[in-house]
Amino acid sequence: MAFFISIPVLYFATLFQMVAISRLPLINGSADLVMLVLAAWGIIDIGKNYWGWGLVGGLMMSFVTKVPWPAVVLSYFLVAVTAHLLHGRIWQSPILAMLLMALLGTLITQFSAVLALSLNEVPLIIGECVSAVIVPSIILNLLFTIPVYIVIKDVAKWVYPGTDYD
Repeated sequence: MAFFISIPVLYFATLFQMVAISRLPLINGSADLVMLVLAAWGIIDIGKNYWGWGLVGGLMMSFVTKVPWPAVVLSYFLVAVTAHLLHGRIWQSPILAMLLMALLGTLITQFSAVLALSLNEVPLIIGECVSAVIVPSIILNLLFTIPVYIVIKDVAKWVYPGTDYD
């Protein structure tokens, strides 16, 4: 059931990201709600559904970005796997793990986009990409981390009733 829940949850996250969050940029960076949802689900999930969520999230984002789709799918899948591996291993506090995943996930998705665009011969200046896109995106993702974690924790409580996530 958790895999099938991923489709509407990630659809609405993608939609909300495109409609509202992308209109709130910081310099040229913007928050990535889908990446934050994948990170939260990977940290919270007690099952093995993180890989499916990563694939669904990557496929959905590949439809709304100009970055080549294999790089998008691979980066979002890697975020979901990294979040699941981080689940309970570094700290026992999921909020700290989520903050770390917001940082790591932003770096994974942004640098894979820069690499994919560079391989497609799009002229990019790495210093400008870091200062104008990646660092502001990290700041915005860190701001949205706790609210996204709380919402996804409620979704997990609904999917797996009777499980304590604190």
